[in-house]
Amino acid sequence: MTDSEYNDTRARIVALAGKWLAPLGLKWWKVHLEYAREGFDAEERHQANAQATAYTNASWKYLEATFTFHLPRCAAMEDDELEYVFVHECCHALVNEQREVVRHNGTDETLDLGHEERVCTTLAKAFLWTWAAATEARDGVQGRDIAAGHKIVAGSAAADE
Repeated sequence: MTDSEYNDTRARIVALAGKWLAPLGLKWWKVHLEYAREGFDAEERHQANAQATAYTNASWKYLEATFTFHLPRCAAMEDDELEYVFVHECCHALVNEQREVVRHNGTDETLDLGHEERVCTTLAKAFLWTWAAATEARDGVQGRDIAAGHKIVAGSAAADE
């Protein structure tokens, strides 16, 4: 990754922070944005899948969160994909105090992020869809499918419309 690519991608993320931190209620948190030029190091990987684009380390007690972005992966993303990743990571900060710790034999602990990932995915999509709908209503735009790319399952309320 060149310095120019690094700086351009970093600027895209900073712009997303400017757009989303206040609407998501994180403006009053102490938020750090960090950027990884290489892969996440071994210590960080306990928080993130090695193939992750970003991960969040939050301290809900102190309203502090650090979002770390793997810039080469971010650089390859379209703007809407990167925006989803940013909002998804913000959701991890919002739900952090509900994080599940699994105890093994009363001593060992591991994180079970399955439920948290599902919740953050759902919330991020809901926030993005709501933002798009509000923007469309404000601008008088109609007919754009704000759920484009998302499968509607037969038998669901959305499929019946």
